[in-house]
Amino acid sequence: MRHGLITLAGMIEYHLPGMICGALGLKWGMPWLQGVGIILWIMATLAVPGYMSHYCYTLNPREVFDPFRAMRRVIEGGSAYWHAWLIALAALALSFTGLAVFGLGFLITSVWFWQVAGFSFATVFTQAHHLNAMSYKAPRPAVIDRT
Repeated sequence: MRHGLITLAGMIEYHLPGMICGALGLKWGMPWLQGVGIILWIMATLAVPGYMSHYCYTLNPREVFDPFRAMRRVIEGGSAYWHAWLIALAALALSFTGLAVFGLGFLITSVWFWQVAGFSFATVFTQAHHLNAMSYKAPRPAVIDRT
């Protein structure tokens, strides 16, 4: 639950400027500000994979709350990063076929989509940043003394 709340807070942090600009643009009738909001929203969406793999690997919240680091990683991902987006978007489109089974199939296909997307981005960032070779030590589980 804690890790989910941290990643949710990161997604809100990244997307909030776009939401504010878009809402103010709508309220004040300023299409250019709506356009800025859309651009900021897209940039935020593109940045999220830039922190997720590293956060999942280290469980360090500082990985989440640094948008400049996330965008740097996106850029460093190069063409493999954009290939991962193509795979994720194709899986997203295919996941809607689950709606054909009275909507219940979407429960399965949507989970499948998130697995495909997560694997695609994790593969890119693991290879680009050598996460599998890092000397990270996971926290040790608590030992229960039964004596």
